[in-house]
Amino acid sequence: MNNESFDCPFCKKSFPLINDTFSVTHIAFSNGMTKSFQGPFPLGYKVGTFKNETNSINFIMYKCPSCKRTSFEMIGIGTDFGENNKFNIYPKNDGRKNYPEFVNPYIRNDYEEAYSILELSPKSSATLSRRIIEEILLDFYGLSKGTLFNKIQKLESKNEAINITNELNAIRQVGNIGAHFNLDSNKIPNDVSTEEAKLLLQVVEDIIDETYIRKHDVDSRKTSIQELANKFKKK
Repeated sequence: MNNESFDCPFCKKSFPLINDTFSVTHIAFSNGMTKSFQGPFPLGYKVGTFKNETNSINFIMYKCPSCKRTSFEMIGIGTDFGENNKFNIYPKNDGRKNYPEFVNPYIRNDYEEAYSILELSPKSSATLSRRIIEEILLDFYGLSKGTLFNKIQKLESKNEAINITNELNAIRQVGNIGAHFNLDSNKIPNDVSTEEAKLLLQVVEDIIDETYIRKHDVDSRKTSIQELANKFKKK
């Protein structure tokens, strides 16, 4: 078909897009009826093949020859979709982390939702990420009063969580989201980009790693050392 390739989000192996691994179904609505064309399409299928359509979608399937799993995505074509016209259907987003149960369940749920709508609604994703940061500061550090900016200052004044406060202050100084750290979360601006929302999610991941994951690892090591010490005492 062409010399394009695709990286499988499941096993991470790359494979060529040929008849056995790739299929596109183009769906359009015209004169009160839908019309559909299926195939593998030639190079440029994502937009170029149907560039004259007013509004339509390409439903795309990638089947990995290594792990035999299939990925699904949808690409919107036409003025209604704007720049954010690509939507991962399954898996929703292969960049997200799977956090263990000892991470606060509210934080895990908000993280999953923020990732699932990252491309569809960057502002909503950013709002959830900001809420996650506030949930961490409340649940892990017991900070409940003031704006997010005030809470970051309190951590900084106590010389706690240096890695976290440095990163939060850095994100606070750039972009649409950072400029609104001292406002309510519902006042995040409408023009948040996907890149900004993704950056905020990466900060969330770093904070979770520096709090819940790090604490669990330290506690586990302490337990192992104590068990080892008790074992030698018995000897």
